[in-house]
Amino acid sequence: MIRLQVLGGIDLRDSNGRELRELLVQPKRTALLVYLAIGGTGALHRRDTLLTLFWPESDLEHARGALSQALRYLRQVLGRAVLTTRGSEEIGLNPECFWCDVSAFDAECEAGRYEEALGYYRSHMLMGFHAATSSAFEDWLSAERSRLLDRATQAAWALAERDVQQRLASSACSWARRALALAQCNEPDLRRFLMSLHQLGDHAGAICTYAMFAEQLRLQYDIEPAPETQALAAAIARNGDAGGVLRPTVPLETSVTQTRAAHQADRSPERSACGRRAGHRAGTARSQQRASVCIHPNAARSQRHRDIRGAGPARDDRRRARHAPKATSNGCW
Repeated sequence: MIRLQVLGGIDLRDSNGRELRELLVQPKRTALLVYLAIGGTGALHRRDTLLTLFWPESDLEHARGALSQALRYLRQVLGRAVLTTRGSEEIGLNPECFWCDVSAFDAECEAGRYEEALGYYRSHMLMGFHAATSSAFEDWLSAERSRLLDRATQAAWALAERDVQQRLASSACSWARRALALAQCNEPDLRRFLMSLHQLGDHAGAICTYAMFAEQLRLQYDIEPAPETQALAAAIARNGDAGGVLRPTVPLETSVTQTRAAHQADRSPERSACGRRAGHRAGTARSQQRASVCIHPNAARSQRHRDIRGAGPARDDRRRARHAPKATSNGCW
């Protein structure tokens, strides 16, 4: 049986475990095989759909010739029994001769065997894979990646909730961390899980999970959790055994999508040197605004010691003077 793995880096092997490198070095034919496989082993695809996805720039005659040549090559490398047809216009893969991890992942999810399903989900689909196909294929690939990511995230949250019900707090936190690593911006599920841990009595686990989520948002998007998420975490910290002080609620003025777009614009080569320096100053101001996040109980005592010695304010003045930005001849800082 031919085995194809696409959740993570792509891997293709024959029944003896030999890597089929001669096919993998041909990106377009590999992409054709992936599309036939993920469309469902046993499912059939029309030739005109394949022509639009893989040879949109060619006229009908040349596109059909290229598809026929690609299919002959697939039969030569994989075996004639792997590809099936219905009439002359529909093509598919034989499930008795071909296995794909996406199909296995979907089957396990549909059966509710989420732990087995996540065993197949090594990483995002086709990481690092590029093929000169068409925008239609890229759109399909992007949609399929999002579908699989959402399904894997929901599977991880389902396992976390299951372990909460069984009062397995440590295991529940592990699955929650897996879910947060997959989809960092799913705050409704995070809040539901934090409340479940709180009701279970694992206040420290809830605060630890929230802190990890907030740190990921800051590192990836330079934003804070939503106000309701911050308020819930603060309430758990007040009512539980977790020490420290959580930062007050900060309004979330932009969506994650807008923040991603702004982050990409900030990194564009068209941005001027002055703009980059201004962005740095704004980032410094935001960092100072976040200075109160996760204050350790000993932080206030350390500040009092500095004030008693009288060195704190003076040292801060000297530090600000030393790092003050200096104007250049063109007026930029």
